[in-house]
Amino acid sequence: MSHTGAGDGKRRPGSAGFTLVELLVTLSIIG
Repeated sequence: MSHTGAGDGKRRPGSAGFTLVELLVTLSIIG
């Protein structure tokens, strides 16, 4: 799941929505 989120973020730059999703995913992985 982490790879998919990162890929989407890199493919769609400038999307605040994806940025927030990446942060949530990162926190979930760390937590």
